[in-house]
Parts: sequence; C-alpha cells; structure tokens
Amino acid sequence: MVILLLLSLLSFPDPVYVYISEGENFQEVTSKLQQEGVIEHTFLFTAWARITGNDRRIKTGRYKFSTPSGVREVMRKLVNGETVDIKVTVPEGSNIYEVAEIFQYKTGMDSTGFINLVKDSTLIEEYNVDAPTLEGFLFPDTYFAFDSVPPAKVIDMMISRFFDVFDSTMMMRVDSLGHTINEIITLASLIQCEVRVTEEMPVISSIYYNRLKIGRRLESCPTILYILPERKNRLLYTNLSIDSPYNTYKHAGLPPGAICNPGGDAIMAALYPAESDYLYFVAKGDGTHIFSKTHEEHINAKRRVGILK
Repeated sequence: MVILLLLSLLSFPDPVYVYISEGENFQEVTSKLQQEGVIEHTFLFTAWARITGNDRRIKTGRYKFSTPSGVREVMRKLVNGETVDIKVTVPEGSNIYEVAEIFQYKTGMDSTGFINLVKDSTLIEEYNVDAPTLEGFLFPDTYFAFDSVPPAKVIDMMISRFFDVFDSTMMMRVDSLGHTINEIITLASLIQCEVRVTEEMPVISSIYYNRLKIGRRLESCPTILYILPERKNRLLYTNLSIDSPYNTYKHAGLPPGAICNPGGDAIMAALYPAESDYLYFVAKGDGTHIFSKTHEEHINAKRRVGILK
C-alpha cells in the first residue's frame, strides 16, 4: 500500500517524439534533440558522434525518447533506425479518396484536410504540377508515417516519390511524344484502371493512342465510375449520359486529369505503347481481354464473352 502511494506521487515525464527529416544535417538534428529535451549537453553528443563516425549514419524517421536520454542510447536509436513509424502501403490504382481513407485508417490522418489540399490550386502550383488536382501524382508505394501525420506531410512524401520515379529520361520521352506530363499520367491512370494483367498494358495503351489519333472517343468505363457520387463497380447505361469532361463516352480526347494514381508499369505503358492496329478491347472475365481491329470483330468478341447474344 505504501509502495503504491509512493509510486502515485512520483511523476514520470511524458515521452517526446522527434521527426528526423530527409536532408537534415547533423547540426540540425542535434539542435532539434536539445530543444525537445532529449539531450542536455550538445558538446558531449557531438563529440561522441564525431569520434564514432555516427554523425553520418543517422536515419530519417520518427523517434520516441524519454527526457533526458543518455547520449549512447540516443545515438543507437538514430543509427539503427529504431523509429516508431507506421507502415502504410498504397496500392497501385488508388484514387485520392482511397489514399485518404488508407492513411486515416492507419495513422488517424485528417482525410478531409487531405482531400482539400490535393485540390488546392496554390499547393498544386507549388509542386509545379499542371493538372486539376494532385490525382495521379501521389505515387503508390509503401510509406512510413506516424500517428496523426499532417496531410501536407503525406502529400509531400508521395509527390516526392513520384518525381523520384518520373526521371529526366521519362520527361524527355514525354516531350518526344508531343504530350504534357499531365496527359501521360492521365492516360496511365486509365490504363491502370482497365488492366489487371501487366503484360496487356502496352496493348491497351496502343488502343487509346490509336483512338486519339483518329479522333475517336476513348469510351473508358473507369472515367464514368470516377465521377459517380457514390462508388460503384458496375455501370448503368444511364450513367453514360452524365455531363462531365471526365465522361469519355461523351467527349473525345483525354479527360482533364488522372482518375487514379498509376504505378510504374502503367506509366511506362503510357510512355511506350505497343505497335498495333487495335481499336477495341473487351474483358474476358479472367482478367485478360480480347483485342479487335474492327467494330464487327468487337461485336463478335462481345458475343464470345456473353455480353451480347
């Protein structure tokens, strides 16, 4: 009883969380640790880091420390990367609403704030993205975040990853095709939503290019699904009449922006389409498609898969 009373009178300091960002130098890390009360003597911490060579081995991430902590304990955590980050995987083809849901579920991120930011024209301009929203530029990958991570931090991680992947060689290819980066990413998003078998992506890409070349409407079902007020997996014929620039059944050309965030394979397919004379494709029901050159062939393909009788 006495021991419990004594324990109740003791006050234990709350742990502090310190985020080490990519590109921060050792002096900045040291200053941050001192400000948070993690280390008391920066001279000792700096000297120990220089002697051991650990000042160049610090890993990025979010760390949990008691205040204060021993110099060796702090350095061990930083060098070993003992972070308390939360692993978040964003699948290829996720749209901005799905990305928001994933991060909200995993980290408690403000999903509404996230959606508002990816549509914010000022932020879009800051990232030098010429598109209606940041849809398409949030690269699907595995990320490491933390509890209640700010939406702006998530966006910055994903945009930075996109431009790591979309290198100068890809940009040169965009220029040689006579398209903008937004047009290529928009096309890649259509490919990503239509195709389940990676090997078919360049063929689907060629069909879209062939249709664009002759002024045919793309007639991509995923573009309709994207603009529906409620998410559905199947379309009704009435949905095809929705008045929207994203409706590729009504409007020729590409929609104004991406309809999801495509992965690397879909982007490469948009940059390097296959050589083909195909203008049509129909799903077989097993994840693959039948490709056709003429409308008559396409009708026969529909009959083969049971869409028409």
